[in-house]
Amino acid sequence: LRAARDLSPLGALISCKGWAFDAQFLSSSFFVGGLNGEVLIPFYNAGMELVGMKHRRGDGSDHAYAFPGSKLMGTFYGEHLLRSSGPVLLCEGESDVWTASWVLRGTGWSVLGLPAGAGSSPFRTDEFAGREFHICLDGDAAGRAGTERWAGALGTADLKVWQLPEGQDITSAGGPTWLL
Repeated sequence: LRAARDLSPLGALISCKGWAFDAQFLSSSFFVGGLNGEVLIPFYNAGMELVGMKHRRGDGSDHAYAFPGSKLMGTFYGEHLLRSSGPVLLCEGESDVWTASWVLRGTGWSVLGLPAGAGSSPFRTDEFAGREFHICLDGDAAGRAGTERWAGALGTADLKVWQLPEGQDITSAGGPTWLL
C-alpha cells in the first residue's frame, strides 16, 4: 500500500499543466495513489464508500471502473467533501477538482468534479436547490455542451457559468482565483 501512495506520476501530470504540485494536500485530501508510473483515482460518495476507480495511464489516456451496484455515474468526484451549505463549484476532471480545492481551501466553497462521461447526463441536481452554484467545465466542445445541459437541469437563479478559452481547463488557466 505504501508504494501506491507515490504521487510523483500525479505531480508530473499537474506540473505539465503549469500548476504547483503539493503532494501533502493531494494525499491527505483525495486519497490518490500512483503506481508504476500510472495514477489511480478513487471515487468516494458522501458516505465515504468507495464506488469506483479511475485509471490514468502514463500516455494520458484513462478509463473509469464502477464497482457493481455503485452507480459511479451518479457520483461527484470530491463529494465526500461536500458541505451542507455555501457555494458549490462544478468542474471537469480530477486535476481541476484538486486545483480548485487548493485555491478555495478555507473559504467555505465545495468543489465537485464530474467522473468520466458524466457531463452528458446531469444527475442529483435537486440537491443544490437554493445554493449558489458555479459551473466551470473545460473550454472545448464537450465542456460547452455539458455546461449547457447542467445549467438547464439546475435552472436556479443563483447559477453562474464560467466559460474558459478554447482548450483550457481550470488547472491550465491557473485555478479559479476569480472566485476569491
